[in-house]
Amino acid sequence: MNFLITCLVCIGAMFSHRQGVEGFLREAKGNQMGIEKTAGIKGRPMVGKIYVFKHLKQTDLVGLEGQWCKSVQQKPYLIIQTDNKGYFKQTLKKGTYFVLAEAYDGFFIPSLDQYNQPSKVLIVSQKYTPLNILVNTKAIY
Repeated sequence: MNFLITCLVCIGAMFSHRQGVEGFLREAKGNQMGIEKTAGIKGRPMVGKIYVFKHLKQTDLVGLEGQWCKSVQQKPYLIIQTDNKGYFKQTLKKGTYFVLAEAYDGFFIPSLDQYNQPSKVLIVSQKYTPLNILVNTKAIY
C-alpha cells in the first residue's frame, strides 16, 4: 500500500506545474554613461507589479512612446507582485506570454521585436524562464 501511495505522489509531481517565470524588476535612473557593464544584475530593486498577457499587439498599447505606454486595452491574464527586493517567481502553463511592468503611472515594455511589437516570453515544460526587467525609461545612456 505504501508503495502505491509513493508512486501516486511521484506521478502527481511529474504533472504539476514546475515551469514559469522568475527574475527581478530593477530600475536605472539618471546618467548611465561611463558605468562599467557587469555580468550581475544592474539597477536598483523596484517594487511593483508584472502584468502577464496571453495576446498583445502594439495597437493594444495606448500612448506608446518608446518602451513605455499609458495604458493597455486588454485585461491581463495574471498580475505578479514583486517582493521588496524586486524578486518574483510565478508558475505558468507552458506557452507564450507577453510581459509588461507597471512603471510611472503606466507600463514599461521590457523588449520589442523587429516589428516594434512587444516580445514574447516562451515558457517550456519543467523550467523557469529567467526574466530580469530593467526599467530604464528615466536613464540616459
